[in-house]
Amino acid sequence: MVQQYMKEEEMRAAHQSVLLHLCEKALKEKSKCELAWLVHQEMRLRDKGEDDKIPSIQKKQCGVILKLQQEKAEIKCLQEANKAARKERQLILKQQEEIERIHRTTMKLQRKLKSAGENKLVRHNVQISGNPDTEVAADDSDGDEEKPLMSH
Repeated sequence: MVQQYMKEEEMRAAHQSVLLHLCEKALKEKSKCELAWLVHQEMRLRDKGEDDKIPSIQKKQCGVILKLQQEKAEIKCLQEANKAARKERQLILKQQEEIERIHRTTMKLQRKLKSAGENKLVRHNVQISGNPDTEVAADDSDGDEEKPLMSH
């Protein structure tokens, strides 16, 4: 279930990454066109001899460049957040895999212990039923020691 969730998150992140890349590309193209238009207007004003209007065009050019830089910085910030989230998801996935590995190992050990306990019980039952003069000592913790029965 965790792996499915992580796959879905990776896919969303990949889509977001592509969208950010396309957004950056469109932003650059838009800015390039706006600057080209402003340069064209500036040249037209110079040709007409309206040099007093050129500073407002240059101010607009600076505004376009500043806006481009700010929006590129925002996109870069989002891309970095995307990378950090990806690393975090990978870490979570590795942790989940480690938890699953530990769980499998624990279950395997529990099965071995249960099996070993059942085998010991079966072995003691065979010893007891095979020789009526012996029994397993009640205080024996590992159950390997036999004591002879007292005859009456």
